[in-house]
Parts: sequence; structure tokens; C-alpha cells
Amino acid sequence: MTKDLPVVSVIMSVHNDKKTVDEAIESILSQTYGQFEFLIMDDGSSDGSFEIIRAYSLTDSRIRIFCHERGIGLTKSLNELLVHSVGKYVARIDADDISHRSRLEVQVRYMESHSHVALCGAQGWYMNEAGMEVGVKNVPLDTAVIQKKLLWNNQFIHSSWLFRRDIIIENGGYNPLFLKSQDYELILRIAQKYTVVNLADRLVWWRVRSNSISWQNRQQEWYALKARWYAVTAYGYSFWYGMYCIVIRFLWMCIPVYIKRKRYAR
Repeated sequence: MTKDLPVVSVIMSVHNDKKTVDEAIESILSQTYGQFEFLIMDDGSSDGSFEIIRAYSLTDSRIRIFCHERGIGLTKSLNELLVHSVGKYVARIDADDISHRSRLEVQVRYMESHSHVALCGAQGWYMNEAGMEVGVKNVPLDTAVIQKKLLWNNQFIHSSWLFRRDIIIENGGYNPLFLKSQDYELILRIAQKYTVVNLADRLVWWRVRSNSISWQNRQQEWYALKARWYAVTAYGYSFWYGMYCIVIRFLWMCIPVYIKRKRYAR
């Protein structure tokens, strides 16, 4: 990397997130680590989100805005931002989540001293629609545990990801066939070939709300089942254990969303 290029590219796609996008943006701009660019896609917003993003871009040159008048979806937006990114590392954040101010500093320091690691996530907090902290989100630290549990469910918080750009690009980025659960499919694919870890640090606030990406309806869970199917048929995961997970997770999918939200947001 030259001195003129940012070390980290932070990527975020926005679609009608007027109520929360300012908090997400400010949490990145206030990072203790400053060698980053902030790529923001306004994906067909109609609620004034673009005006908020543009106002921030006029005061901070690290922000680069990309737009689609008609929404192209999260997967295509993230892949487009990946193509435009120039950082050695790429950090993810959703427009309704918040990063701890030391997040990039902690994660970059770790990745710089662990060259064999392709991607690192972190622990988090749950917050409700009003932005109040309502619980903690713990994810496993041990790589072996992550590998063992990954077929069962996603062992990472997407908004906590920091990964090596070249590895993700070389492996095709986010799968365009996945309109939802694109992060789960990607982590299943990457984790089978590279080392992926979670840090012990709690670095993100993850918003739990009715229209959050993380709480989409059954379509989200159908795509997660599809990701598991890819894992056992194309990515080398255990077929029989994978099929067991698929069957059990299908039954879980049939449980009403409001009950599952109570199970997680506590």
C-alpha cells in the first residue's frame, strides 16, 4: 500500500434508512483509526437517505457516494462497492448498525499481526429500534468451534466483518444468486479454504427491528437453507451433518418471527 491509499475500505449499502443512517455514518467517521475510505451506496432510497449521506460527504472527503435510482439489492450493491474499493482490508457495516469507535483500530492491528487470517469478526451488543442496548451478542472465538457450528447457523455478525479484499475478490465476492443471507453463503465458502476468526472485543451494536436486514421473513431463511445446501454439495462440508442441519433449520423456519426475536433480543 502506498501512503496515498487508505488501508481500509468501509462499505455500506443504504435503502430507505433515514432514521438510522446518520448514527451508522458518525460511528465510522469518529473512528480512532483514520486511514480509511467510506464507500456508501444509496440503493434507490426514496425517504431522504441520500440527502443525509450527501451532507456528510460535503464535510468529510473520505466518503465516496454511489447511487442507483432503482434499487439493485444488497448483494449487487456490496459487490459494486467491493470493485470500487482500494483498501487492503474491507470493513462492513449496515445502515442501521453502529461501530464502536475503536473497531477499525482493533481489527486492523489484529489482521496486521495475523497474516494467515482472511476475515475477522467481533462480539457485539443488541439494540432495539430506539437505539437502546438490550443485550449482548456473543460469537465463538475458537476457530475449531466456528468450523463445527457454522453449518448450524452463522457464527459471525456481518456488520463486524473486516476481511482481506484480495481474498474475497479472488473468490468471487458475494454470490449474486443470494438476495438474502449473502453473508452466510460467503462465510461458508471462505471458511472452508481460509482461517476466519472472531475477536473477543465487543465492537458493534446490532439493531434488532422488524424491517432490519437481519429479521427479514422466511425468504431470508430460505436463502440460508440454500447456503447450507451449497456448503454440503459444493464446498466440501459434511453431507450428512449438513442435511441434519438443513432439516432442523427448516423446522426452525416455521416458528413465527416474533417468537425468534424474543429468543435473541434479551
